[in-house]
Amino acid sequence: MNLRIVEIQKDSRIMEEVPEPYCEIFGEEPWNEELEPKEVIETMREQLERPGAIALAALKDKKVVGFIWMYEIFKNDLREGTRYSPKLRFLFENQKRVFYLQEIGVIKEMRQQGIGERLTRELLRREKENGADVVVLSTNGKAGSMILLISKIGFQNSGIVRPPEELGRTYWILELMD
Repeated sequence: MNLRIVEIQKDSRIMEEVPEPYCEIFGEEPWNEELEPKEVIETMREQLERPGAIALAALKDKKVVGFIWMYEIFKNDLREGTRYSPKLRFLFENQKRVFYLQEIGVIKEMRQQGIGERLTRELLRREKENGADVVVLSTNGKAGSMILLISKIGFQNSGIVRPPEELGRTYWILELMD
C-alpha cells in the first residue's frame, strides 16, 4: 500500500481536504454528527493553535484517507460544560503534562489495514518527544473498532463519563512511559 503519514500544516492543502473524510466518518454510527466542512476547518484551526498541537494525515495517492490530532490541555481547561471534565484533575498530579487526543478517523474503505494504529503510534511518539506524560481521549462506548484500537495501544478506560452523558462517551487514559 502506498501510504504516507504527513504532518498537517495549518491552512495547508491537506488541512483543507480533511473536512470531507471527517464529515463522512463522524456522520456514521455511533456519532451521527451533522457538521459542515466549514465548521470542521474552523474547529481544526482553533485546536491546532493550542500549545503542543500536532496533526497528522494518512495519504494514499495524495488523498487524505485518515487523520489524527492532539494538543496540550491544562488544569484550568477543566470546567463543567466543556469536553474537559473537572473529574480529570487527578491527571495533573506531580506536574504532569497532559495532552488531549481530539480526533482520529479513517475512511470506511481503508479501515482494518492498520492506518489508525500507525497514525496513533506516530502521533504519540512525537508528543512524547514534546514532553507529553499523559494522553486522554473520549470515545463512544459503541465505537467497537476504536475501543479495540486504543486498548491495543494501551489506553485504559477511566470509567469517567464525558459530558453530556447522553452521548455515551467515556475518557480513556494512556500514561507515556520512558
